Amino acid sequence: LIAAGTRRPLATSQYAQAAHHSVSRSTPQQGRRSDSSLGSRSKRFTTHYSTRQQRQTRRDPHLTTTKATVSDAESMGKVGFIGLGIMGKAMAYNLVKAGYEVVVWNRTQAKADELVKLGASAAAKTPAEVVSQCDVTVCMLADPAACLEVGLGADGIASACAPGKSIVDMSTVDAATSAKIYEAVKAKGGQFLEAPVSGSKKPA
Repeated sequence: LIAAGTRRPLATSQYAQAAHHSVSRSTPQQGRRSDSSLGSRSKRFTTHYSTRQQRQTRRDPHLTTTKATVSDAESMGKVGFIGLGIMGKAMAYNLVKAGYEVVVWNRTQAKADELVKLGASAAAKTPAEVVSQCDVTVCMLADPAACLEVGLGADGIASACAPGKSIVDMSTVDAATSAKIYEAVKAKGGQFLEAPVSGSKKPA
């Protein structure tokens, strides 16, 4: 990841690894950017994401393990999760199982309602509603078109961003799409971490 306006690489790969154990290990692409000053609440979220990390580390020695505790989850407050497709549903459910209070949104309302039945705290009506309720919001969307609609639309992520809000985009999309969303989030005072993942349902 590259800090906005600089060529300096950021030491943020550990956050992406903790959030999803199937993060792509490809070299950074020119043009990919991230805010270099993620707040401490965002760091706690990404560091303590998965209680399943220890088992995965036995299979992949490149990953470190930090197990979430009840106190970690309570200190985080609400965490937003936008996009409940093949991978997003499993990732959001991992947060629920780890004890986090998760607010979810999906274009198909039934998928969000299903997560509420599994323990998510609420199903928001719009992406903006998720961001307004949560300090940290994770996005896991299918393609560039979905990312731009959810990120920049009338009730999208950027419309609700403000200082203290952090967006973690785990969608695997092109650099230009990420840059557009980054600029919109940054303009509202929010923070943006690009953390694309690879894999599918099983590793999620």
